Amino acid sequence: MGINTILGQKIAAKILQKSSIRNKELDEKVRREIRFSKYFRHPNIIHLYEVIETSNEIIMIMEYAQGGELFDLICRDNVSIIKLKILIYRYRKQKRDVFSNK
Repeated sequence: MGINTILGQKIAAKILQKSSIRNKELDEKVRREIRFSKYFRHPNIIHLYEVIETSNEIIMIMEYAQGGELFDLICRDNVSIIKLKILIYRYRKQKRDVFSNK
């Protein structure tokens, strides 16, 4: 976590090691997700501000959200399969809503 000194907002950095992106299909999915995420403007979707690419990493600067990673929440709170399905359904619906409003 960091602070955007111009706006005074909390930001987060997500770092992807390029070595962990092992095949062309996965690389294309990551790049497509980054491309689309830059244009999302929805209160329930984390905003991606900037992408910095080095020879070894892809660094995504994004809106900070309290509560941590979804995976950690699932493990920590022992989320049931039914609750997980509801979370995924809501996430997909929100993505559809964003795309349908473009």
